[in-house]
Amino acid sequence: MKELALFVSLVYVRFWHEAPLGIKAQLNDMQLLELLMNYPNGTIAKAARDTFSRHIWYFSEVLVGLSFFDDRTAADVKTQMVANLQIPASNQSVKRLDSPPEPLSATGLASCVTQRTVAIFDVLLLNGKMNVQNFLVKYPKEWNDDPS
Repeated sequence: MKELALFVSLVYVRFWHEAPLGIKAQLNDMQLLELLMNYPNGTIAKAARDTFSRHIWYFSEVLVGLSFFDDRTAADVKTQMVANLQIPASNQSVKRLDSPPEPLSATGLASCVTQRTVAIFDVLLLNGKMNVQNFLVKYPKEWNDDPS
């Protein structure tokens, strides 16, 4: 019981608390998986990793685009994400990635971005794909000041 209480209080509660925030989901999931890789109790870490890995269905090429709006994602990672919008979409299911990206870090977010990711802008904004071109050419630190 002590080990479970430690795991919940030291690791899980932060991610559970932020779970409803879609913008933070992808980076949080990568951080949680990374924490689980280094968690000292191997039994708990493996059980949590196995269970959590079945619940990353929303980590897709499209929804990873929400990370463009996460202030915790570094500007250089966002710049790489913009560059990766030129990568052709994968042949895999649009619905989800088969496994979390490697490396398990913020830079791993950029590796999930493809041409398909730009669809998130159409979801968020009328004619988003067209309107976002002026937005994405700016340096990421200027994005918060852009009215679009």
